[in-house]
Amino acid sequence: MRTHAWSQRAAATLRRRPTGRLVDLLLPAGLLVLALALRWFRVESAYDVFIDEVTYRELAHNVATGAGVVLYGEPFTLHPPVSFLVLGGALRLLGPDLAPIDSILALRHVSAAAGALVVVAVWALARRVGLGRVPALVAGGLVAVDPFQISFDSRVLIEPFAQLFLLGCLLLLVTAARTTERTRERWATAGAAVLGGLTFSTKETFGMVLVGALAVLALWFGAAVRRRTTVTVLVGSIAGYAGCSLAVASSYGFSTWWDSRTEGLARLVGTEQPTGFNSPTTQVTLTSRIAANAQDFAVTYGLLLLGGIATLVLLRRLVAASERAALRPDPMAVVLPAWSLAACGYLVYATFIGSIEEQMYYITLAPCVLTLVLWARSWAAGIGHRLAPVVVAVLVVVPVLFDVSVWHRTHTTDVDAYAAFVHWEADAITAGSRMAVTEGTAQFLVENAELGEWSTVREFRREDVDYVLVQTKLVREGYGLARPAVLARLEKQADVVFEAPAGDGDRLVLFDVRPLTGGSS
Repeated sequence: MRTHAWSQRAAATLRRRPTGRLVDLLLPAGLLVLALALRWFRVESAYDVFIDEVTYRELAHNVATGAGVVLYGEPFTLHPPVSFLVLGGALRLLGPDLAPIDSILALRHVSAAAGALVVVAVWALARRVGLGRVPALVAGGLVAVDPFQISFDSRVLIEPFAQLFLLGCLLLLVTAARTTERTRERWATAGAAVLGGLTFSTKETFGMVLVGALAVLALWFGAAVRRRTTVTVLVGSIAGYAGCSLAVASSYGFSTWWDSRTEGLARLVGTEQPTGFNSPTTQVTLTSRIAANAQDFAVTYGLLLLGGIATLVLLRRLVAASERAALRPDPMAVVLPAWSLAACGYLVYATFIGSIEEQMYYITLAPCVLTLVLWARSWAAGIGHRLAPVVVAVLVVVPVLFDVSVWHRTHTTDVDAYAAFVHWEADAITAGSRMAVTEGTAQFLVENAELGEWSTVREFRREDVDYVLVQTKLVREGYGLARPAVLARLEKQADVVFEAPAGDGDRLVLFDVRPLTGGSS
């Protein structure tokens, strides 16, 4: 009777308990829903319009209407075209006739969806290289709630698409290296090469990181990840980028393509710095920006720092011991520190020598999180203390709670200054008024006024300007056309007719300067 009763209880337990396969479907599905919700909730108003969004929306609009990858009538070859083709296809479905500001806000949902898929891909790669469900869930969860990651996923930018392709490439690489079935290996290798080419053909910096990671694996860890497979994916990725470059050059002219490549290379190596923290025209330093953003991105910075340290620790252990002994139980996990090494190496170079901008930290966050989780798993298992998992749990829960609080503050506060201005301007400004735009964004959104990039009081008077639009933060940091002295004079002598907060103490302000200039009428 006891045996029978125990069997009944065991059978009931098995019926209630989901199978491992079902759990492996439900957990990433839950991560996808969570990531989408965090990115889509009030995505239209949580972040102000970024100048790159205006550019990429225009490219997507031209693709959607059949004009090709052109920007205001000129071929755009500074970045490869894949993300613009994706966004253009999406805009064709959403409605290519939408007003510029409305299409930007609509396309944000597409970028956010790509960012949510990055979260799922982080989970999948963690599982594929041998991490358990809990470490994989931690890695995916940290990326899902990270406010820095969310801020770039929630705008019309290239980074989510490039990172998604890169993760897909590594996933298929590990799949190909694991399998013993020849046909499956060939298909997985071919798929990895295609996704590697798409990574390069979306944004070259991500492609360079991928090539660096594959080179590290091929040169030093061929016993863990089959060298033949890695080299094939490496060559295929470069070939895919070469094919894309050839297509662009043949479509828009070799000289146009070559000029953009040399310009991009000069910015990459640091000989030309038109933008970024290392630019001589920028009034803000990287360290001051990090300090100012710490209230939102403190956990992000911690993950990047600790992930970089974990990368060095794990790779040192791999050099000092056999691969199998260093990364028990699965040496295939060497893919994670190899990827993190390439990403961190690029970021360090860009920070101190090349051209560095905030979005470049997006390249490094996912590999750093994965490598840090890998190290934490090995540390907890290595010390064997029963409190080790508790310590790790606390070190995860506290950052997650911080990130959730940042998300709540960000996504419940309206900072849609440009959207508010465009809708206000359509009714409040007399058609034909002359407006000086000094911030680089409104000129592509405003349709009711005659616009010009005039930035000094002398030019305002010479051109009979009626209004001057200023974004205060850009002026302070040296990105806008107007100088701080001009802004100070406007604040003293001109009337404010529109003002909206743009986040981080920034303001978008429209000044009525007709008392200074006489106006256009």
